[in-house]
Amino acid sequence: MRRILFVIICSLSSYQVSSQNQDLSKQIPKEDSYAQFLVVDSINGITMYETLNYRTGGDSIRNDKGYAANGWKKDYYTSDKILHKGFYVDGQLKTYRNYYPNGDIERIFNIIDDFKSIMKTYYKGDILKSQIKYVKFKIKKQEEFFPNGFLKHYEEYAQEGNYHIIEKHYYKTGQLKSLFELTSRETLKYTTKEFHENGTIKAQGASSYRRKLMSYLKIDTWKYFDKSGKLIKEEIYVNGKVNKETSY
Repeated sequence: MRRILFVIICSLSSYQVSSQNQDLSKQIPKEDSYAQFLVVDSINGITMYETLNYRTGGDSIRNDKGYAANGWKKDYYTSDKILHKGFYVDGQLKTYRNYYPNGDIERIFNIIDDFKSIMKTYYKGDILKSQIKYVKFKIKKQEEFFPNGFLKHYEEYAQEGNYHIIEKHYYKTGQLKSLFELTSRETLKYTTKEFHENGTIKAQGASSYRRKLMSYLKIDTWKYFDKSGKLIKEEIYVNGKVNKETSY
């Protein structure tokens, strides 16, 4: 009886020592890590996760141990700084944040409701770079900014089609560079105005959106001016092609 108890005690002691020496961290799944130069593009930022965002056209799925990922997931740089934190449902992203290697936000994506979602991207220093609003998987409004905070580009699309309602471009100074605006929803006719950096008119004319071609064609008379406001040229367009040109 004593011998049996001794064997049991020795077995339990051996198990406890083995458990204490075991590296339990190896049983904990580690998040993925990436080298900075592989994931951060100097122009477009961190785009590797966009294929997992079905709201913006992504059709890929993130796998976790052979199954579609669900719940919160984090990825890191090889420096152990956080790169990505996202919430996944059936392998696709619902909301997420990406980070620059220094910890600054690179982009934020959120789903607002069943139809609307919004993407914001940033320059380093948490300076807003762009803001895109989606409705039913299509871009509804888009804004881009210069690093100095001034608006660089703004465009808005009609909900029922792929044509613009308005589009604007700006100089770094904040001065309006060009304006492209829908003036007739019935005929899908637009007016365009372009400006010199000093604010004077550079060009103006009309365009028409052709649904079958899915493109804009210049129509009617286009006028061009120098920086002093003097008319220097006129062009008459027919179906997007110059029919007559006059220089002054």
